[in-house]
Amino acid sequence: SFPTRRSSDLSEADALIEWAAVTGTPIENTVAVGDGANDLSMMAAAGLGVGFNCKPIVREHADFILEGNDLSKLTEKLGI
Repeated sequence: SFPTRRSSDLSEADALIEWAAVTGTPIENTVAVGDGANDLSMMAAAGLGVGFNCKPIVREHADFILEGNDLSKLTEKLGI
């Protein structure tokens, strides 16, 4: 199951961490995609933080930047 608490009680980072724990996924094997400052904590918690059409603050902190409007390009980066 996915987060046991109401989603309104979870930050994006908390939700990612809880999902990883519930599914047995090592946090270092997770990916978070964000575009704004509100996504930074989630991106920091993830194994890979991806900026997608993102603001400058996200560019400063992302592990990888996706340009354009095609999120499917992330599969190339992930090798899937």
